[in-house]
Amino acid sequence: SISDGAIPSNEGRGYVLRRVLRRAARFGRNLGMKNIFLFKLVDSVVKVMGDAYPELLEKESHVKNVIKAEEDSFGKTLDNGLDLFEDILNRLKSKKHEQSIISGEDAFKLYDTYGFPLDLTKLMAKEEGVSVDENKFTKCMDEQKKRSRSKASFKISEEKNEWTTTKAKISPTFIGYNQSSSKSKIIKFRKISDKKYDVILDNTPFYAESGGQIGDDGKIFNESLELNVIDTQKIDNLTSHTCLLKNGVLNVNENVSTQINEQKRLKIRSNHTATHLLHESLKQVLGNHVQQSGSLVSDKKLRFDLTHYEKITNNQIIEIENKINKIIRENYNVSTTIQNFEEARENGAIALFGEKYDDKVRVLSFGDVSIELCGGTHVNNTGDIGVFKILSESSVSSGVRRIEAITGMSANKYLTKRDELVTDICQILNVQDAELPEKINTILS
Repeated sequence: SISDGAIPSNEGRGYVLRRVLRRAARFGRNLGMKNIFLFKLVDSVVKVMGDAYPELLEKESHVKNVIKAEEDSFGKTLDNGLDLFEDILNRLKSKKHEQSIISGEDAFKLYDTYGFPLDLTKLMAKEEGVSVDENKFTKCMDEQKKRSRSKASFKISEEKNEWTTTKAKISPTFIGYNQSSSKSKIIKFRKISDKKYDVILDNTPFYAESGGQIGDDGKIFNESLELNVIDTQKIDNLTSHTCLLKNGVLNVNENVSTQINEQKRLKIRSNHTATHLLHESLKQVLGNHVQQSGSLVSDKKLRFDLTHYEKITNNQIIEIENKINKIIRENYNVSTTIQNFEEARENGAIALFGEKYDDKVRVLSFGDVSIELCGGTHVNNTGDIGVFKILSESSVSSGVRRIEAITGMSANKYLTKRDELVTDICQILNVQDAELPEKINTILS
Protein backbone atom coordinates (compact mmCIF):
# COMPACT_ATOMS: atom_id res chain seq x y z
CA SER A 1 0.00 0.00 0.00
CA ILE A 2 2.73 2.50 0.94
CA SER A 3 4.83 1.43 -2.05
CA ASP A 4 1.78 2.20 -4.20
CA GLY A 5 1.71 5.77 -2.92
CA ALA A 6 -0.52 5.52 0.17
CA ILE A 7 0.23 7.98 2.98
CA PRO A 8 -1.30 7.81 6.49
CA SER A 9 -4.14 10.33 6.66
CA ASN A 10 -7.65 10.81 8.03
CA GLU A 11 -9.54 9.70 4.95
CA GLY A 12 -9.74 6.89 2.41
CA ARG A 13 -7.07 4.23 2.23
CA GLY A 14 -4.74 6.58 4.11
CA TYR A 15 -6.99 6.26 7.16
CA VAL A 16 -6.99 2.46 6.95
CA LEU A 17 -3.19 2.58 6.86
CA ARG A 18 -3.10 4.96 9.84
CA ARG A 19 -5.42 2.71 11.88
CA VAL A 20 -3.27 -0.37 11.23
CA LEU A 21 -0.01 1.42 12.10
CA ARG A 22 -1.36 3.09 15.25
CA ARG A 23 -2.91 -0.12 16.53
CA ALA A 24 0.42 -1.88 16.02
CA ALA A 25 2.27 0.97 17.78
CA ARG A 26 -0.01 0.66 20.79
CA PHE A 27 0.53 -3.14 20.96
CA GLY A 28 4.26 -2.46 21.01
CA ARG A 29 3.76 -0.07 23.93
CA ASN A 30 1.87 -2.84 25.78
CA LEU A 31 4.89 -5.05 25.27
CA GLY A 32 7.11 -2.43 26.88
CA MET A 33 8.55 -0.99 23.66
CA LYS A 34 8.82 2.71 24.48
CA ASN A 35 10.75 3.66 21.34
CA ILE A 36 9.56 3.49 17.73
CA PHE A 37 10.13 0.06 16.24
CA LEU A 38 7.75 -0.70 13.35
CA PHE A 39 9.94 0.89 10.66
CA LYS A 40 12.74 -1.51 11.63
CA LEU A 41 10.57 -4.45 10.53
CA VAL A 42 10.59 -3.26 6.90
CA ASP A 43 13.94 -4.96 6.24
CA SER A 44 12.49 -8.35 7.24
CA VAL A 45 9.35 -7.85 5.13
CA VAL A 46 11.43 -6.88 2.09
CA LYS A 47 13.70 -9.89 2.60
CA VAL A 48 10.75 -12.29 2.72
CA MET A 49 8.47 -10.71 0.08
CA GLY A 50 10.83 -8.64 -2.10
CA ASP A 51 11.02 -11.29 -4.87
CA ALA A 52 7.23 -11.44 -5.20
CA TYR A 53 6.77 -7.67 -4.85
CA PRO A 54 9.79 -5.94 -6.46
CA GLU A 55 8.28 -2.50 -5.74
CA LEU A 56 9.14 -3.15 -2.07
CA LEU A 57 12.82 -3.30 -3.01
CA GLU A 58 12.58 -0.14 -5.14
CA LYS A 59 10.84 1.90 -2.45
CA GLU A 60 12.25 0.36 0.73
CA SER A 61 13.67 3.59 2.11
CA HIS A 62 10.45 5.50 1.33
CA VAL A 63 8.34 2.87 3.13
CA LYS A 64 10.63 3.14 6.16
CA ASN A 65 10.34 6.92 6.18
CA VAL A 66 6.54 6.82 5.98
CA ILE A 67 6.22 4.35 8.87
CA LYS A 68 8.86 6.11 10.96
CA ALA A 69 7.15 9.49 10.55
CA GLU A 70 3.76 8.04 11.51
CA GLU A 71 5.26 6.36 14.58
CA ASP A 72 6.96 9.62 15.57
CA SER A 73 3.72 11.56 15.14
CA PHE A 74 1.59 9.13 17.16
CA GLY A 75 4.29 8.52 19.76
CA LYS A 76 4.25 12.18 20.79
CA THR A 77 0.65 11.90 22.04
CA LEU A 78 0.33 8.17 22.75
CA ASP A 79 1.30 8.32 26.43
CA ASN A 80 -1.00 11.27 27.11
CA GLY A 81 -3.83 9.50 25.31
CA LEU A 82 -3.28 6.34 27.34
CA ASP A 83 -3.35 8.45 30.53
CA LEU A 84 -6.69 9.95 29.46
CA PHE A 85 -8.04 6.47 28.70
CA GLU A 86 -7.08 5.34 32.21
CA ASP A 87 -8.89 8.38 33.66
CA ILE A 88 -11.99 7.48 31.63
CA LEU A 89 -11.88 3.89 32.91
CA ASN A 90 -11.47 5.04 36.51
CA ARG A 91 -14.49 7.31 36.16
CA LEU A 92 -16.55 4.43 34.79
CA LYS A 93 -15.48 2.12 37.61
CA SER A 94 -16.54 4.73 40.17
CA LYS A 95 -20.09 4.64 38.76
CA LYS A 96 -20.87 1.12 39.92
CA HIS A 97 -24.57 1.18 39.14
CA GLU A 98 -24.31 2.60 35.61
CA GLN A 99 -23.63 0.73 32.37
CA SER A 100 -19.92 0.73 31.48
CA ILE A 101 -19.92 2.73 28.24
CA ILE A 102 -17.24 5.19 27.16
CA SER A 103 -19.06 8.32 26.02
CA GLY A 104 -18.88 9.45 22.40
CA GLU A 105 -17.44 12.76 23.59
CA ASP A 106 -14.54 11.00 25.35
CA ALA A 107 -13.92 8.72 22.35
CA PHE A 108 -13.91 11.78 20.09
CA LYS A 109 -11.43 13.58 22.36
CA LEU A 110 -9.11 10.57 22.15
CA TYR A 111 -9.40 10.78 18.35
CA ASP A 112 -9.27 14.53 17.88
CA THR A 113 -6.64 15.42 20.49
CA TYR A 114 -4.51 12.29 20.78
CA GLY A 115 -4.95 10.63 17.37
CA PHE A 116 -6.66 7.43 18.56
CA PRO A 117 -8.75 5.99 15.69
CA LEU A 118 -12.18 4.81 16.87
CA ASP A 119 -11.38 1.13 16.28
CA LEU A 120 -8.32 1.45 18.55
CA THR A 121 -10.45 2.96 21.34
CA LYS A 122 -13.00 0.17 20.82
CA LEU A 123 -10.27 -2.49 21.01
CA MET A 124 -8.85 -1.03 24.23
CA ALA A 125 -12.36 -0.74 25.68
CA LYS A 126 -13.15 -4.37 24.82
CA GLU A 127 -9.98 -5.49 26.62
CA GLU A 128 -11.34 -3.76 29.75
CA GLY A 129 -14.86 -5.19 29.35
CA VAL A 130 -16.53 -1.89 28.37
CA SER A 131 -18.04 -0.51 25.15
CA VAL A 132 -18.07 2.79 23.26
CA ASP A 133 -21.01 5.03 22.32
CA GLU A 134 -20.31 4.96 18.57
CA ASN A 135 -23.45 6.90 17.61
CA LYS A 136 -22.47 9.89 19.70
CA PHE A 137 -18.88 9.67 18.41
CA THR A 138 -20.23 9.86 14.84
CA LYS A 139 -22.35 12.91 15.78
CA CYS A 140 -19.27 14.63 17.21
CA MET A 141 -17.40 13.89 13.97
CA ASP A 142 -20.27 15.26 11.86
CA GLU A 143 -20.44 18.43 13.95
CA GLN A 144 -16.71 18.99 13.51
CA LYS A 145 -17.02 18.52 9.73
CA LYS A 146 -19.89 21.03 9.61
CA ARG A 147 -17.82 23.56 11.54
CA SER A 148 -14.89 23.04 9.17
CA ARG A 149 -17.11 23.42 6.11
CA SER A 150 -18.73 26.58 7.42
CA LYS A 151 -15.32 28.14 8.10
CA ALA A 152 -13.91 27.10 4.74
CA SER A 153 -16.91 28.08 2.62
CA PHE A 154 -17.12 31.68 1.46
CA LYS A 155 -19.49 31.09 -1.45
CA ILE A 156 -23.08 32.24 -1.18
CA SER A 157 -25.38 29.28 -1.72
CA GLU A 158 -27.62 29.71 -4.76
CA GLU A 159 -31.09 28.31 -5.26
CA LYS A 160 -31.04 26.40 -8.54
CA ASN A 161 -34.19 25.89 -10.60
CA GLU A 162 -35.20 22.69 -12.35
CA TRP A 163 -33.61 21.88 -15.70
CA THR A 164 -35.39 22.84 -18.90
CA THR A 165 -34.44 20.09 -21.32
CA THR A 166 -35.06 18.81 -24.83
CA LYS A 167 -37.00 15.58 -25.19
CA ALA A 168 -34.70 14.28 -27.90
CA LYS A 169 -32.10 11.72 -26.84
CA ILE A 170 -28.67 13.24 -27.39
CA SER A 171 -25.24 12.13 -26.17
CA PRO A 172 -23.17 15.33 -25.69
CA THR A 173 -19.57 15.15 -26.92
CA PHE A 174 -16.37 17.03 -26.05
CA ILE A 175 -14.54 18.23 -29.17
CA GLY A 176 -12.04 20.53 -27.44
CA TYR A 177 -8.89 18.51 -28.03
CA ASN A 178 -8.75 19.74 -31.62
CA GLN A 179 -11.23 22.63 -31.75
CA SER A 180 -11.60 25.92 -29.90
CA SER A 181 -15.00 26.82 -31.39
CA SER A 182 -18.09 24.99 -32.59
CA LYS A 183 -21.60 25.13 -33.97
CA SER A 184 -23.70 23.63 -31.22
CA LYS A 185 -27.24 23.32 -29.88
CA ILE A 186 -28.60 24.05 -26.39
CA ILE A 187 -30.12 20.81 -25.07
CA LYS A 188 -30.51 21.68 -21.40
CA PHE A 189 -30.34 24.71 -19.09
CA ARG A 190 -31.37 25.92 -15.63
CA LYS A 191 -31.39 29.27 -13.88
CA ILE A 192 -29.01 29.61 -10.93
CA SER A 193 -29.67 33.23 -10.01
CA ASP A 194 -30.42 36.52 -11.74
CA LYS A 195 -28.68 36.40 -15.14
CA LYS A 196 -26.71 33.27 -14.14
CA TYR A 197 -27.38 29.90 -15.80
CA ASP A 198 -26.01 26.37 -16.22
CA VAL A 199 -26.10 25.43 -19.91
CA ILE A 200 -25.45 22.07 -21.58
CA LEU A 201 -24.74 21.74 -25.31
CA ASP A 202 -24.90 18.80 -27.72
CA ASN A 203 -21.17 19.25 -28.40
CA THR A 204 -18.63 21.60 -26.84
CA PRO A 205 -14.97 22.65 -27.05
CA PHE A 206 -15.08 23.79 -23.39
CA TYR A 207 -13.06 21.56 -21.03
CA ALA A 208 -14.86 20.76 -17.76
CA GLU A 209 -12.69 20.92 -14.64
CA SER A 210 -11.16 17.52 -13.88
CA GLY A 211 -7.80 15.85 -13.29
CA GLY A 212 -6.55 19.03 -11.64
CA GLN A 213 -7.14 21.14 -14.78
CA ILE A 214 -9.49 24.11 -14.32
CA GLY A 215 -12.52 24.59 -16.57
CA ASP A 216 -12.50 26.81 -19.66
CA ASP A 217 -14.26 30.13 -20.06
CA GLY A 218 -15.37 31.97 -23.19
CA LYS A 219 -18.61 32.76 -25.07
CA ILE A 220 -21.80 31.08 -26.31
CA PHE A 221 -23.74 33.24 -28.77
CA ASN A 222 -25.92 33.72 -31.84
CA GLU A 223 -27.63 36.72 -33.46
CA SER A 224 -30.08 37.16 -30.55
CA LEU A 225 -28.27 35.53 -27.61
CA GLU A 226 -25.01 36.29 -25.80
CA LEU A 227 -23.67 34.25 -22.87
CA ASN A 228 -20.36 34.76 -21.10
CA VAL A 229 -19.07 31.37 -19.92
CA ILE A 230 -17.31 31.97 -16.58
CA ASP A 231 -16.61 28.31 -15.67
CA THR A 232 -17.10 24.78 -16.96
CA GLN A 233 -17.83 21.84 -14.65
CA LYS A 234 -19.10 18.26 -14.79
CA ILE A 235 -22.71 17.78 -13.63
CA ASP A 236 -24.05 14.20 -13.79
CA ASN A 237 -21.14 13.40 -16.11
CA LEU A 238 -22.26 16.12 -18.55
CA THR A 239 -20.25 19.23 -19.44
CA SER A 240 -22.06 22.17 -17.85
CA HIS A 241 -21.20 25.76 -18.77
CA THR A 242 -21.80 28.29 -15.99
CA CYS A 243 -22.87 31.41 -17.86
CA LEU A 244 -23.82 35.05 -17.33
CA LEU A 245 -26.64 36.10 -19.66
CA LYS A 246 -25.66 39.34 -21.42
CA ASN A 247 -28.41 39.52 -24.05
CA GLY A 248 -31.39 37.49 -25.22
CA VAL A 249 -33.44 34.58 -23.89
CA LEU A 250 -32.40 30.92 -23.56
CA ASN A 251 -34.37 28.21 -25.37
CA VAL A 252 -33.70 24.50 -25.79
CA ASN A 253 -32.89 23.31 -29.33
CA GLU A 254 -31.49 26.77 -30.11
CA ASN A 255 -28.49 26.79 -32.45
CA VAL A 256 -25.48 28.66 -31.08
CA SER A 257 -21.79 29.27 -31.76
CA THR A 258 -19.12 28.77 -29.12
CA GLN A 259 -15.66 30.19 -28.62
CA ILE A 260 -13.32 29.33 -25.75
CA ASN A 261 -10.76 31.80 -24.36
CA GLU A 262 -7.89 30.55 -26.54
CA GLN A 263 -5.11 32.52 -24.84
CA LYS A 264 -6.12 31.10 -21.47
CA ARG A 265 -6.33 27.57 -22.90
CA LEU A 266 -2.82 27.87 -24.39
CA LYS A 267 -1.40 28.74 -20.96
CA ILE A 268 -3.34 25.89 -19.33
CA ARG A 269 -2.04 23.42 -21.94
CA SER A 270 1.53 24.53 -21.30
CA ASN A 271 1.18 24.17 -17.54
CA HIS A 272 -0.56 20.79 -17.79
CA THR A 273 2.12 19.25 -19.99
CA ALA A 274 4.77 20.71 -17.67
CA THR A 275 3.05 18.97 -14.74
CA HIS A 276 3.68 15.60 -16.38
CA LEU A 277 7.29 16.48 -17.12
CA LEU A 278 7.68 17.53 -13.48
CA HIS A 279 6.26 14.19 -12.29
CA GLU A 280 8.81 12.24 -14.34
CA SER A 281 11.71 14.50 -13.34
CA LEU A 282 10.83 14.22 -9.65
CA LYS A 283 11.02 10.44 -9.93
CA GLN A 284 14.44 10.67 -11.57
CA VAL A 285 15.88 13.13 -9.03
CA LEU A 286 14.18 12.07 -5.78
CA GLY A 287 13.43 8.38 -6.44
CA ASN A 288 10.69 6.09 -7.70
CA HIS A 289 8.81 6.40 -4.43
CA VAL A 290 7.46 9.75 -5.64
CA GLN A 291 3.72 9.62 -6.31
CA GLN A 292 1.35 12.40 -7.26
CA SER A 293 -1.07 13.13 -4.42
CA GLY A 294 -2.84 16.13 -5.93
CA SER A 295 -2.47 18.82 -8.57
CA LEU A 296 -3.89 22.09 -9.87
CA VAL A 297 -3.39 23.28 -13.42
CA SER A 298 -4.55 26.81 -14.25
CA ASP A 299 -3.54 29.47 -16.74
CA LYS A 300 -1.53 31.28 -14.05
CA LYS A 301 0.52 28.43 -12.54
CA LEU A 302 0.73 24.72 -11.80
CA ARG A 303 0.74 23.09 -8.39
CA PHE A 304 1.95 19.54 -7.79
CA ASP A 305 1.70 17.61 -4.51
CA LEU A 306 3.97 14.59 -4.12
CA THR A 307 4.79 11.91 -1.59
CA HIS A 308 8.23 12.67 -0.19
CA TYR A 309 9.45 12.83 3.40
CA GLU A 310 12.30 15.32 3.15
CA LYS A 311 12.59 18.93 2.11
CA ILE A 312 13.60 19.17 -1.54
CA THR A 313 16.97 20.93 -1.52
CA ASN A 314 17.90 23.92 -3.69
CA ASN A 315 20.36 21.75 -5.63
CA GLN A 316 17.63 19.19 -6.31
CA ILE A 317 15.25 21.95 -7.46
CA ILE A 318 17.91 23.21 -9.88
CA GLU A 319 18.45 19.65 -11.18
CA ILE A 320 14.69 19.15 -11.66
CA GLU A 321 14.38 22.46 -13.52
CA ASN A 322 17.37 21.61 -15.73
CA LYS A 323 15.90 18.22 -16.67
CA ILE A 324 12.54 19.74 -17.61
CA ASN A 325 14.03 22.63 -19.57
CA LYS A 326 16.25 20.15 -21.45
CA ILE A 327 13.14 18.19 -22.48
CA ILE A 328 11.52 21.46 -23.54
CA ARG A 329 14.54 22.44 -25.67
CA GLU A 330 14.64 19.01 -27.33
CA ASN A 331 11.07 19.70 -28.50
CA TYR A 332 9.62 16.20 -28.17
CA ASN A 333 6.34 15.51 -29.94
CA VAL A 334 3.43 15.12 -27.50
CA SER A 335 1.24 12.38 -28.93
CA THR A 336 -2.11 11.06 -27.73
CA THR A 337 -3.75 7.75 -28.50
CA ILE A 338 -6.88 5.96 -27.29
CA GLN A 339 -6.15 2.48 -25.89
CA ASN A 340 -7.75 -0.16 -23.73
CA PHE A 341 -6.87 0.44 -20.08
CA GLU A 342 -5.10 -2.90 -19.60
CA GLU A 343 -3.20 -2.50 -22.89
CA ALA A 344 -2.03 0.96 -21.82
CA ARG A 345 -0.84 -0.32 -18.43
CA GLU A 346 1.05 -3.17 -20.12
CA ASN A 347 2.75 -0.60 -22.36
CA GLY A 348 4.05 1.18 -19.26
CA ALA A 349 1.56 4.04 -18.98
CA ILE A 350 1.42 5.54 -15.49
CA ALA A 351 -2.04 5.51 -13.88
CA LEU A 352 -2.68 7.58 -10.77
CA PHE A 353 -4.01 5.65 -7.77
CA GLY A 354 -7.52 6.81 -6.83
CA GLU A 355 -8.35 8.15 -10.30
CA LYS A 356 -11.29 6.55 -12.11
CA TYR A 357 -10.52 5.31 -15.62
CA ASP A 358 -12.90 4.01 -18.29
CA ASP A 359 -12.19 0.88 -20.32
CA LYS A 360 -10.91 3.18 -23.08
CA VAL A 361 -8.27 5.65 -21.90
CA ARG A 362 -6.32 8.56 -23.38
CA VAL A 363 -2.59 7.79 -23.41
CA LEU A 364 -0.17 10.69 -23.45
CA SER A 365 3.41 10.17 -24.69
CA PHE A 366 6.34 12.61 -24.52
CA GLY A 367 8.79 11.12 -27.03
CA ASP A 368 10.58 8.41 -25.08
CA VAL A 369 10.51 10.43 -21.83
CA SER A 370 7.31 9.10 -20.26
CA ILE A 371 3.86 7.64 -20.92
CA GLU A 372 0.91 8.61 -18.73
CA LEU A 373 -2.87 8.39 -18.72
CA CYS A 374 -4.51 11.80 -18.89
CA GLY A 375 -7.74 13.28 -20.22
CA GLY A 376 -6.52 16.88 -20.08
CA THR A 377 -5.44 19.25 -22.85
CA HIS A 378 -1.76 19.49 -23.81
CA VAL A 379 0.73 21.20 -26.12
CA ASN A 380 1.67 19.59 -29.44
CA ASN A 381 5.41 19.71 -28.73
CA THR A 382 7.34 20.19 -25.49
CA GLY A 383 9.06 23.22 -27.04
CA ASP A 384 5.70 25.03 -26.95
CA ILE A 385 6.13 25.32 -23.17
CA GLY A 386 9.01 27.75 -23.64
CA VAL A 387 10.59 27.69 -20.19
CA PHE A 388 9.84 26.11 -16.80
CA LYS A 389 10.52 27.72 -13.41
CA ILE A 390 9.80 26.44 -9.88
CA LEU A 391 8.46 29.20 -7.61
CA SER A 392 8.27 27.36 -4.28
CA GLU A 393 8.64 24.06 -2.44
CA SER A 394 6.82 23.52 0.85
CA SER A 395 5.25 20.96 3.18
CA VAL A 396 1.52 20.22 2.92
CA SER A 397 1.38 17.51 5.58
CA SER A 398 3.54 14.73 6.95
CA GLY A 399 5.07 12.98 3.93
CA VAL A 400 3.54 15.30 1.32
CA ARG A 401 5.46 18.16 -0.32
CA ARG A 402 4.08 20.83 -2.67
CA ILE A 403 5.76 22.41 -5.68
CA GLU A 404 4.39 25.49 -7.44
CA ALA A 405 5.76 26.46 -10.84
CA ILE A 406 5.15 28.60 -13.91
CA THR A 407 5.89 28.29 -17.62
CA GLY A 408 6.14 30.35 -20.81
CA MET A 409 5.79 34.13 -20.65
CA SER A 410 4.83 33.97 -16.98
CA ALA A 411 8.24 32.42 -16.25
CA ASN A 412 10.01 34.97 -18.48
CA LYS A 413 8.31 37.88 -16.70
CA TYR A 414 9.17 36.37 -13.31
CA LEU A 415 12.84 35.95 -14.23
CA THR A 416 12.99 39.50 -15.63
CA LYS A 417 11.57 40.90 -12.37
CA ARG A 418 14.09 38.91 -10.33
CA ASP A 419 16.90 40.19 -12.53
CA GLU A 420 15.69 43.80 -12.11
CA LEU A 421 15.52 43.30 -8.33
CA VAL A 422 19.11 42.03 -8.17
CA THR A 423 20.27 44.92 -10.37
CA ASP A 424 18.53 47.46 -8.11
CA ILE A 425 20.08 45.97 -4.96
CA CYS A 426 23.53 45.93 -6.56
CA GLN A 427 23.19 49.60 -7.51
CA ILE A 428 22.07 50.53 -3.98
CA LEU A 429 25.02 48.66 -2.44
CA ASN A 430 27.40 49.73 -5.22
CA VAL A 431 28.65 46.20 -5.95
CA GLN A 432 28.71 43.74 -8.87
CA ASP A 433 26.33 40.74 -8.92
CA ALA A 434 29.02 38.29 -7.82
CA GLU A 435 29.96 40.51 -4.88
CA LEU A 436 26.40 40.78 -3.56
CA PRO A 437 26.38 37.83 -1.06
CA GLU A 438 29.68 38.95 0.50
CA LYS A 439 28.45 42.54 0.79
CA ILE A 440 25.20 41.50 2.49
CA ASN A 441 27.08 39.22 4.93
CA THR A 442 29.37 42.14 5.79
CA ILE A 443 26.37 44.38 6.52
CA LEU A 444 24.69 41.73 8.67
CA SER A 445 27.81 40.80 10.65
